[in-house]
Amino acid sequence: MSEQKQKRHAAEPVKVVILHPIIRDYVELTQKVLKENGNDASYSVAINAMLLTAIMESKRPEGLSKETLQAVKDFVEDDSTIRELSSVESDLFFSVSTKAKACYIS
Repeated sequence: MSEQKQKRHAAEPVKVVILHPIIRDYVELTQKVLKENGNDASYSVAINAMLLTAIMESKRPEGLSKETLQAVKDFVEDDSTIRELSSVESDLFFSVSTKAKACYIS
């Protein structure tokens, strides 16, 4: 890795992403399809491909379908799911950041 890339990566804060089990299944399916089509697709590549698809679809003149918009609305308004994902994210972030700080101290 070049020195410039190493500096950029060292300066970035730790990010934690928790995927809902249904989303995780679709990421894995996307990864499988990408690999079957001859792509060297990591989990991160699959997530980014899905996000790029969503971004590009939302930019179409007709925008996202009513069904898609309703599914997103239902998801973000599901307090139980959002609380669960936020809780797991907080726990994991605390665990990762605490260990990272401990590594720098020792």
